[in-house]
Amino acid sequence: MTRPLFIVCGCLSITVAIVGIFVPLIPTTPLVLLSAYCFSRGSKRLHEWLTSHPLFGKSIRDWEQERVIPLGAKIMATVMIAASLSYPILYWNRPVWIKIMMGLGCAAVIAYIWSCPHRTLKRGPLREDR
Repeated sequence: MTRPLFIVCGCLSITVAIVGIFVPLIPTTPLVLLSAYCFSRGSKRLHEWLTSHPLFGKSIRDWEQERVIPLGAKIMATVMIAASLSYPILYWNRPVWIKIMMGLGCAAVIAYIWSCPHRTLKRGPLREDR
């Protein structure tokens, strides 16, 4: 029963990730990684398709094999999270504590992203200095 559930979740996740390529504020990379996880639990064939995909495959393999996030992806994620957070913080008429919680949540995500090692070159050595 769980295999079909993982396949459905993986398909939904990759669909939203593909939409995220074209629509700002939809996080593509985490959804692709979620799809890879779901497919690894639900369908070996779909997982192999995703990990060999020309657009998504390299980042998935890097994450699965070495838990590496490329430096460019870290920078882009940080900029996009900050940009996404700035509008609600500045313009939403919500209590301050909600804005603080949003900021703390985003700060936790950014801290996690930057805590992972990265490569500075295409296939250069891992960098542990963050």
